[in-house]
Amino acid sequence: MGLTYLPQGRAYYEYLVQSSTGSGLSIHSIQNRIQAQLLEDASVCRQILQQYPSAASLSTDFVPTDPAFILLDLQQKMAEDFPSIPDTEYQLKYVDDALSPYLSPAFYLTAPVDAPDQNIIYLNPSAGYSGLDLYTTLAHEGFPGHLYQNRYSSDFLSPLRSLFGFSGYTEGWATYVEMISYDYAAAGRSDTEHAAVSLAQKQRSMMLGLSSLIDILVHYHGYTREEVRLFLRDLGIAGTSVSDSIYDAVLESPANYLKYYLGYLSFLDLRRWCQKNWPEQFQISTFHQYVLEIGPCPFPVLEKYLKLCYTGSL
Repeated sequence: MGLTYLPQGRAYYEYLVQSSTGSGLSIHSIQNRIQAQLLEDASVCRQILQQYPSAASLSTDFVPTDPAFILLDLQQKMAEDFPSIPDTEYQLKYVDDALSPYLSPAFYLTAPVDAPDQNIIYLNPSAGYSGLDLYTTLAHEGFPGHLYQNRYSSDFLSPLRSLFGFSGYTEGWATYVEMISYDYAAAGRSDTEHAAVSLAQKQRSMMLGLSSLIDILVHYHGYTREEVRLFLRDLGIAGTSVSDSIYDAVLESPANYLKYYLGYLSFLDLRRWCQKNWPEQFQISTFHQYVLEIGPCPFPVLEKYLKLCYTGSL
């Protein structure tokens, strides 16, 4: 059962969400934001399928499959949207078979503070990632994700900052740029192929959103396994195995999905906020530069310093 069934469990969950996401929003506000994004993504999916009906069944096997090539391709395509970093050394390794059942599909090992070029990305062969999934995963872990963010920020931040952990910022950033990388994967392709990739991006966003919403339903509102199953069935997602898989995942790691998804939405909202308030000054590369130079922190702090950057007060 969810945390809400434990003594002071709901209060603890509220603390856990705030701590892991770096958001200053209440649980109810977070839930409303997630639901709004789910509706927005569903609407875009509908528009895509109305204009390109074949996009749902179109294969995305045109996306590169070689990991080394993908990392180079990402660095080239991100150049206009993100500030440059010095030439950075990195290694691509594979998880040993003995550990593959227990480790993530992919992960980046943060470089030591005194050795910023010791960057390693691990891929887990058991995940079976290829094509578009592999491309966007390497964007999340590598460029312009964790590896890039860590390397760029290390030139601007005091080493003391490495003592603090702000997973909402770091995982939110990686998820935010992962969503951007879908456009990079579709660059130069036909309209229908681009539509298929855009559809996959919205579906990825919606799956993260649903998992985050279920996290709140289970741990804050007390949904049972059966209630989660009925909730997903009403959305057209049938199958006990799918429902149980999501339920078990949120039960095991409360607020885990939220640091990825709410972090992503927080960056998305900050970008829209800056674009609305400073339309003449706004450039996507400059926005990313400000975010990276401010560095990992809670999102209310990031908003405060972004405002100072755009008003010339910093």
